[in-house]
Amino acid sequence: VELAFSVSQRASNTRRLRKILDNRAFTYLASISFGIYLWHHFILTIMEKSFTTDFGYYGIHDPMRWAKLALIDIVLSIAIAAVSWKFFEKPILDKVRRRK
Repeated sequence: VELAFSVSQRASNTRRLRKILDNRAFTYLASISFGIYLWHHFILTIMEKSFTTDFGYYGIHDPMRWAKLALIDIVLSIAIAAVSWKFFEKPILDKVRRRK
């Protein structure tokens, strides 16, 4: 843990990493990250129950099939989280912030 913290501290101080991480895409992904976290599990559950019989973290033996399903999960999670952020989360947060 200490080694990881030390490495992350050194890396966070570099201009290159800061330039890579401090852009609009990463900032936006950070703002919808909680939605991505919530939705990805829901999407995985739907995929497991509906579309595949051998789906699971260790159940798919074909790497290309796993990659395709993972890509579908990632894309859908980001898309649904973006919609959720725009129409639910952000308006609620803005309303709460106006009250203060």
